[in-house]
Amino acid sequence: MSIHHLLSFVEKEHGPIDIFFANAGVLSTGGVEVTNEEWQKIWDVNTMQVVHVARHLFPLFEQRRKGFLVVTASAAGLASMPGAMPYAVTKHAAVAAAEWLAFTYRNRGVHVSCLCPQAVRTDMIGSTDGGPAGIDGILDPNDVARVTIEGVQRGDFMIMPHAQVQGYMVSKVQNYNRWVKGMSRIVDEFANFIPPPSRL
Repeated sequence: MSIHHLLSFVEKEHGPIDIFFANAGVLSTGGVEVTNEEWQKIWDVNTMQVVHVARHLFPLFEQRRKGFLVVTASAAGLASMPGAMPYAVTKHAAVAAAEWLAFTYRNRGVHVSCLCPQAVRTDMIGSTDGGPAGIDGILDPNDVARVTIEGVQRGDFMIMPHAQVQGYMVSKVQNYNRWVKGMSRIVDEFANFIPPPSRL
């Protein structure tokens, strides 16, 4: 069932959708060697889900002058992700899509939030310690949910369950050269880390 048909079914059977969580996400590890087919699959899930949902729901939200979209991106969409180029790139694109929708529809009664956690104890990290994403600890899904709800209630655009991420972003913007050097050290530090397999 396509997203369009799913949303149409829910609206018909259960009434208007007030808030939608674009929470689908898949992990693809590796770098330039990742196949075009795998790139397309992760792009379709991690990035294009936002476009498909907005294409269907935002005209309805506009008509009602209310509606809320929460895009689950990742801290990888802000500060990249060593060892997982497709994941980092598609999550950057998801953040960009959320930003564009937020400022374009802000004055039309539609609100967008962007959720950017680091490692969360889900199947995505498997039995690992999270590798580079787990540097600042692995959060329980219930804690991430609580922080997300609080952010939505405040009307926040950017929701960062790991407080350290904001500092990383400030550092990145202030000095990109220093940030690249720092990330390269993380690559070296986790050179022997075996990431969970791609989930495609």
